[in-house]
Amino acid sequence: MDNMRRFETISEYNEFNNNETLHPLVSVVDLSKANPRLGSRMYFGFYTIFLKR
Repeated sequence: MDNMRRFETISEYNEFNNNETLHPLVSVVDLSKANPRLGSRMYFGFYTIFLKR
């Protein structure tokens, strides 16, 4: 079966990335705090915007 990570709340995603949740509806995630990982499929139960260089 596929190993898709599911995130239903912003708090779950912040916890996964070792970030504190300051607001339950809006967050900016600092991925430099996250543990190293390989690419994986992810499902988000909320809207996301990713910015990268």
